[in-house]
Amino acid sequence: MDKPSQQEKAEVQLTFQVDHLSVFEDKAITDPRELNNLTSALRDTLPLRRIDHVRFFVGNARQSAYFYRNAFGFDVIAYAGLETKTKHEAAYVLRQGDVTFVLASPLSVKDF
Repeated sequence: MDKPSQQEKAEVQLTFQVDHLSVFEDKAITDPRELNNLTSALRDTLPLRRIDHVRFFVGNARQSAYFYRNAFGFDVIAYAGLETKTKHEAAYVLRQGDVTFVLASPLSVKDF
């Protein structure tokens, strides 16, 4: 028996997803017990209370920090790079209110 091609696999997966979603389109859930069963299946398995920061890996951290500061009003609150004896990357920490971004870029090709 021949192995299915990559395109055939994608078509089967797409068909399954469409069939799976159409079950919910045709049926309105009116029973509270059924709704509870559906929501319990969708509960988050990794409940997060808070996110400290979001780290972006960029090509040029200095240029990205400049852009975020001037375009969106972020404040640069920290820097790490060769001047601070960090040899593998340059990183800027930006903050605006409760949002903190870390923009990091490698300093050599092998660290990319």
